[in-house]
Amino acid sequence: MVVNAEARRLHSLLAQLPQRHSLLDLGCGTCAEFLIYFAAGAQRVCGVDWDQLALRAAQRVQRLHQVAWLRLIYADLREVAFAPHAFDAILIRHPDIERAPSVWQAVLGRLPRWLKPHSRLLITTYSLSELAHMRALCAAISALRAAPLDEQLLAPAALSGRDSYALCYALST
Repeated sequence: MVVNAEARRLHSLLAQLPQRHSLLDLGCGTCAEFLIYFAAGAQRVCGVDWDQLALRAAQRVQRLHQVAWLRLIYADLREVAFAPHAFDAILIRHPDIERAPSVWQAVLGRLPRWLKPHSRLLITTYSLSELAHMRALCAAISALRAAPLDEQLLAPAALSGRDSYALCYALST
């Protein structure tokens, strides 16, 4: 199922999350990768985005594949709410951090409440500058601590790829 280099990279990142996990995909867009999420161990996925057209496309694919374990929510990421400890993993792929740093600062501050103990926040970016911005924002959140990714398990990434750079965080204990 995982065929192209970008899909292999994403799968290798997700495979380092807890097995049999519930995943929150913030800024999911068309959620085109949802089959990769399930191949890497997700049991249920919740995708959130503010782009109605992208979510409609995701809903069409969801109906086509008859996927019951994918929930799609149209919402502003700063306003969406979930129950405490609702997710084993939260994924943010290529956030527009350089265009909207205040949005991501507000969003990131809310995430620790939604994570279960021993869960992970995974962030991927296109560039080192985006990675540095996200790292700085996450470092300011006392409830998060950096968690290493096993580099030997990661599929190679093109320097211009969506998941070229990755950060992983866990809840501080």
